[in-house]
Amino acid sequence: MTSPAKPNIALDDSAAPSRVTSPNASQGAPLGDDTARASSHMIDDDEGQLSLHCGAAADVELDEASYAAGDREDTAGGLGEFLHATYRNARGEREYRLYRPVGYAEAGRAMPLIVMLHGCAHTPENFALGTRMNVLADRLGFLVAYPRQTVGENRAKCWNWYRPDHQTANEGEPSILAGITREIMSTHRVDPDRIFVAGLSAGASMAAILGHTCPTLFRAIGVHSGTPYLSAHSAPSALATLTGRGFHKSGPEQPVPALPVPMIVFQGDHDHVVNPVNADALVRQSAGGKLDGVSEQGRVLDGHSYNREIFTDAAGRARIERWTVHGSGHAWSGGHPDGAYTDPKGPDASAEMVRFFLEASEAGPSRPTVH
Repeated sequence: MTSPAKPNIALDDSAAPSRVTSPNASQGAPLGDDTARASSHMIDDDEGQLSLHCGAAADVELDEASYAAGDREDTAGGLGEFLHATYRNARGEREYRLYRPVGYAEAGRAMPLIVMLHGCAHTPENFALGTRMNVLADRLGFLVAYPRQTVGENRAKCWNWYRPDHQTANEGEPSILAGITREIMSTHRVDPDRIFVAGLSAGASMAAILGHTCPTLFRAIGVHSGTPYLSAHSAPSALATLTGRGFHKSGPEQPVPALPVPMIVFQGDHDHVVNPVNADALVRQSAGGKLDGVSEQGRVLDGHSYNREIFTDAAGRARIERWTVHGSGHAWSGGHPDGAYTDPKGPDASAEMVRFFLEASEAGPSRPTVH
């Protein structure tokens, strides 16, 4: 099999600053790492230890203050509209931001929708700023939704991927996030065959859950620095999974069916928050243990080297694509340095995910397993 063609929708980096404004992002240290370490003696419960590991416990108040100060009105580099909405159902409620790209009103056609799930101690606004997904939306013509996790639902504002009541389709956050998606479908022109979900860290783990539990809603998923489906059932087991001591390393994986939708994975091999062993387990689980594909190596100009692997089905359609970014930590690969948790030296995860999503939707309705 020949090597895949190089992607051609990367963002224009000519205007992007070359400095990293989130300290230690490329080394994998989370936000507030120094402060969190200093206060570690104050946190001794399970949820607190998990929050501390994710670097979020010390940042909640600062992050909320920043949000209240005006982040709400920032279009994160886009030229369109960044709307506010709140969704409610029997499982709870969440606010979300919806980006309508420039020209949406005039286009008069159904557009793809990408749901973006932020990580711990993060906001939708900052996630949009760092990923620059709104800029791509203007260029390629798609909608972007950014649900917001709250301190009230998780002290570190992580999506609750490790709690059993948030791991099935009609319960907890999967129900709410699917509801947000369907609400947008009912109020905007959305192509129902081109709806995707992606996330970072805890958001990536929740994206993996949605891929397994809502495969008729989401056509493909993007997992950046996330964990396998059903890899934890409590805060202690979540911490074990994140640090590489979880179920996938110590014993047989839980019998989870192969992921029914295509998936693209990004993982830094210097990530000290989500151990890279999780990417191996995620791919192995999603493929149902049967892998066959092609690999290529590359390097970003003045940046990180990477390995790209593509696993295909019998018809040659890409089912799983994995990017391992050498030297990168717990950060969105190729992200804009104005956003938190970004590593501008990596390949552009936003552009690659959009490219993968659109290719997956063009491959037809069949969703076979990887061979």
